[in-house]
Amino acid sequence: MYGYINEDGSTASGSGGFASSYNSSDGWYVISINNVDYFFSSFSTTVTPSLPHDAICDTDSIGGTMLVRCFDLSGNPTQAEFGFITF
Repeated sequence: MYGYINEDGSTASGSGGFASSYNSSDGWYVISINNVDYFFSSFSTTVTPSLPHDAICDTDSIGGTMLVRCFDLSGNPTQAEFGFITF
């Protein structure tokens, strides 16, 4: 499964079979993969923020969905476009 997520949380492109959104109150991106109970330690996932964003992104999970959080270089939460792959 792979995809490219816009800064606003919408899906720009990818393999299909997933939906994405941005949760502004919690400051994370939510990626729901169809028919998959995602738990971060059960998958190998890489997230790469796109330039010109100086961001670092990490992954987590809650309720079977993938969460992506991005931070600026000072450690403050930020929105950023990013690509991901998970398997």
